[in-house]
Amino acid sequence: MTTISKESNIESLGAYIEEYIANSWLPLLEDHRAMLEQKFQTIGDEAYGIYLDLLFKAIHEQFAACDFRVHPKLPGNFSISREWSDKEENDQQRWMWSTVRSFMGIDIGTVVVKVFHDHTAFRIPRRPAIITLSVSKKTDIVWALSGLSPSFKEAVEAKVEIAKYLASQTNNKKT
Repeated sequence: MTTISKESNIESLGAYIEEYIANSWLPLLEDHRAMLEQKFQTIGDEAYGIYLDLLFKAIHEQFAACDFRVHPKLPGNFSISREWSDKEENDQQRWMWSTVRSFMGIDIGTVVVKVFHDHTAFRIPRRPAIITLSVSKKTDIVWALSGLSPSFKEAVEAKVEIAKYLASQTNNKKT
């Protein structure tokens, strides 16, 4: 089992998270499936946020024990995340990220979480994946991720997507 310490670098932290997710994502999903499916029926995609909170709880505890400062908490800030999918919307990808600082307040990098999900039913088709970056500024993170994925580059931030949706709903009510 991979371990981390106060001296761990961003790649070691990413490997730790990857191993934890590989071992935990499916058992956790199965243990909470009924509740998450019920939540999806009442609150929609926010059920995925509940699942991710459950999944990352142990990681937060381990990072805190090693005095790492994660901002925002893993898996990241929904409003600046980016999402894309197939036309059926049953194979979505959302990329979110959190920056990590050492116990001395030094930026050590960014953990990016790729969340795979479905908008038509509560379904996580494959385990979340991790990317680590040695940069911590938003512009550098977006540039790096845009280089890794043309789909990420073309996608807009969730807050922009939501604003467009709300504006369209307002316009629909006026007509």
